[in-house]
Amino acid sequence: MAAVPMLAGVGLMMVCCSSLSSFMMMGDDTKKKEDDSDSDADDADADDSGADDSGADADYTESCDDLGGGIIVRHESGKDLGVCKTDCSDDLDCLGFIHGEEVGFCQLHDNKDPYGVDICDKGLKVYRK
Repeated sequence: MAAVPMLAGVGLMMVCCSSLSSFMMMGDDTKKKEDDSDSDADDADADDSGADDSGADADYTESCDDLGGGIIVRHESGKDLGVCKTDCSDDLDCLGFIHGEEVGFCQLHDNKDPYGVDICDKGLKVYRK
């Protein structure tokens, strides 16, 4: 007879622990949702930082030093900076590009070596990964 109460106790313990683990899992989901909403608020704060979006993003370094050789593709006109940047990011061989804002010049390069010529005075800027 002593074995029966012991088994009943084990059964109650299993039910109790199952409920507790379910509660703990639900609590983790709630915490996750709170964390997600916090990160969304952080993203909104980052957008209000006043940073200049007209330049290349953090993946690129802007300079005036011309890129030497290794031209992948060249567009004489019609490419804004964002499109040129996207084209370079999408091309696995692209390590840098030259962009001219006035006409939309965009030239992708397979290297990021400086050529030693300042091209900013020609209305061009260089962006290196």
